[in-house]
Amino acid sequence: MYGKYWKMIYNLGGWSHKLYMAKKVTETNGVRHLREIMPDCVVLKVRTLYPNPAGVPYVGRELE
Repeated sequence: MYGKYWKMIYNLGGWSHKLYMAKKVTETNGVRHLREIMPDCVVLKVRTLYPNPAGVPYVGRELE
């Protein structure tokens, strides 16, 4: 699902929007990252649609 949201945001020009760029610089302390910072609303939506199994905490990108 993240890929579909990423593509939609890309097609709408969201990744190059000045407000997003300012947020990215603030959250990454100016360090360049290849990945975009997914908006909180997308993260919440995807985690709501696909919750972790009971008793399994969210581990972020630990598994990558």
